[in-house]
Amino acid sequence: MTIIDHNQQQVKNIPSLNPLGIVLTLNGKFHYSTIPSGGGDKHKQPIIAWKQYQTKAPTQAELQNWQKTHNPGLWGIL
Repeated sequence: MTIIDHNQQQVKNIPSLNPLGIVLTLNGKFHYSTIPSGGGDKHKQPIIAWKQYQTKAPTQAELQNWQKTHNPGLWGIL
């Protein structure tokens, strides 16, 4: 699987996992800050307060908790 980041750069060697597995890989291996999304009228808005994650990546425990409590349809990369 290949993912394109916000700078239009390819992030390669992402294992084909469930969405949470991909998020945990992006967060842990590549240090990307990822947040749950899928809210709002167009189902693209963040579903948590996200500004703090512009400068600090969420912990793996936070990511797992968001998956459990929100079951997001999308994950955003900040």
